[in-house]
Amino acid sequence: MPGAGAIGIESAVAETIAADAQAGPAIVAALEALRERTPGFASLAAAERAPLIEALATLDPASVRALLRHVYLAYYQHPTVLAALGEPPRPPFPEGFDIEPTDPELLAVLATRRN
Repeated sequence: MPGAGAIGIESAVAETIAADAQAGPAIVAALEALRERTPGFASLAAAERAPLIEALATLDPASVRALLRHVYLAYYQHPTVLAALGEPPRPPFPEGFDIEPTDPELLAVLATRRN
């Protein structure tokens, strides 16, 4: 499997964070705080960055989880990763995947719980 840094997902991650109205601002604030506390963070070796990220995860676990969600999505949607997994390098739609039919009565149960 290719490393995330080797396939260049940075711009995809940045775009999805910018579009995330709910968690995006908190992610940006957490990363800005990390950058202010550790100038040159990006140039540090991985072994030096890891404890800093772990400390950030302790201080702001929600933002780090949200950031990781964006990273995972960008990584596992990348054509190179999909090909390495034996999947076609395309979005699941419009071709789609076979999904079992849903029992309409289950949808009615959900609708009554919302009210």
